[in-house]
Amino acid sequence: MNDRINGWTTSRDSAVCDDIELKKTSTTRLIFRPEIVNNINNPEASVRGCFIFQMKGKNASWEDFKELELNKLKVEEWIKLELNSEAMLPLTREIQKHYAVHEKYGVM
Repeated sequence: MNDRINGWTTSRDSAVCDDIELKKTSTTRLIFRPEIVNNINNPEASVRGCFIFQMKGKNASWEDFKELELNKLKVEEWIKLELNSEAMLPLTREIQKHYAVHEKYGVM
């Protein structure tokens, strides 16, 4: 297992890291985009991120699908994002690496 992660500093308190691929077909994929942060309110909570659904054509590159603005949901509307066990395993393994990097090095 590769314990190396790549990240790019976005401020003195944050770094965006490589996407974690959770599900993939030839034209769609679900990724998690992690960010390592210095959290002054809770130093142990040093990783955040977002789930992104991407699409592409056969010879195109991956592009983010439109953003779902949760603050525009109406009463009784909701969303469900289910992760099967095959998606949860790489997510949890990779996120643990990000916590370990922050513990050892801080924000890259």
